[in-house]
Amino acid sequence: MSQSNDELVAQFSDITGVDAERARFYLEASIGNFRWLHRAFIQSKKKMIRMRWYRIKIQILRWMLKLGKG
Repeated sequence: MSQSNDELVAQFSDITGVDAERARFYLEASIGNFRWLHRAFIQSKKKMIRMRWYRIKIQILRWMLKLGKG
């Protein structure tokens, strides 16, 4: 990657909080289509949030079942 691409990776990483490897992936996949880049990033964040929420709900259910048996 050229210096300007490395700067874009660093900026995208700073703005979104993702590591440089993931930032590079999004930037290379978008091929300059920033509307697609934004949409792809937001969709992946939504998926991660749903997965985390699902894990939290499972932990709460386990905790509730444990309390019910105790």
